[in-house]
Amino acid sequence: LSAAEVNDKRRHAQRLLDETARDTAGIRSLLHEEQLHFMKRVDADLEACVKTATPWLEEQLSNLQRANPHTSGRALGCLLEEFFNEQIDVIFRDWRKREDAELSRMFDEIVSRYTVKANSTLDTLMTGIGSIVDVQTANLKVKCGLAMDSRVSYSIERIFISLDSFLLVVPPFLQRRVVFRRAMSSVPQRLDRNSGRLRFDYLERMERTFHLLEHSLTSQIEDVRQMLMKTLEMPRSDVALWNQIKAVRSYVSALD
Repeated sequence: LSAAEVNDKRRHAQRLLDETARDTAGIRSLLHEEQLHFMKRVDADLEACVKTATPWLEEQLSNLQRANPHTSGRALGCLLEEFFNEQIDVIFRDWRKREDAELSRMFDEIVSRYTVKANSTLDTLMTGIGSIVDVQTANLKVKCGLAMDSRVSYSIERIFISLDSFLLVVPPFLQRRVVFRRAMSSVPQRLDRNSGRLRFDYLERMERTFHLLEHSLTSQIEDVRQMLMKTLEMPRSDVALWNQIKAVRSYVSALD
């Protein structure tokens, strides 16, 4: 190679690096927007869940009151604790099953769509390298799904401990009325508090999921780019350039 040809190849390689850097930065930015969209979806769905569940849970609490006309004192507190534990778990467990199924479907579509984008960037990189030296086209193989290992736990107030001491000495019929009224008024707050814990769980899972997807989509492209960058940093020797390009070719062949 003449000095002019070596310089032409260096300039071409630099343009290639600049173009693929913009492409990968664009993929990262778009994935961040997708993650924010997912969380907005979770927020809206949780809000709808709480809105729907509130009157249902209030009705179940009324049924519990009618079914236990004589329970009072600490036994009443334990009964209410058990009730809220079971019902809140049922509400959010069923909601999570539906939400996870829909989010998984949406995420699979994102993986397919962005794999196409990343492969287009990789193809641009491979085509550019191919103009310098013969190299086979490589395709990314992305295997990534929604993180399903939820770590959420629900918060249930210890009702029998929180009963005011004076309530434990008042007549049972009056005590029951006050305790159930307080329990009824606490329903929206209990659901809101636990939906917040669930939201944090989804936020953490989304961060892990999208971080893994971003790495899967861009790491191989970045590896090839880094090897090309090393080529540009080498002395202006046609032999050195040729040896480095052959190393890039060997790496790309290994991708398949």
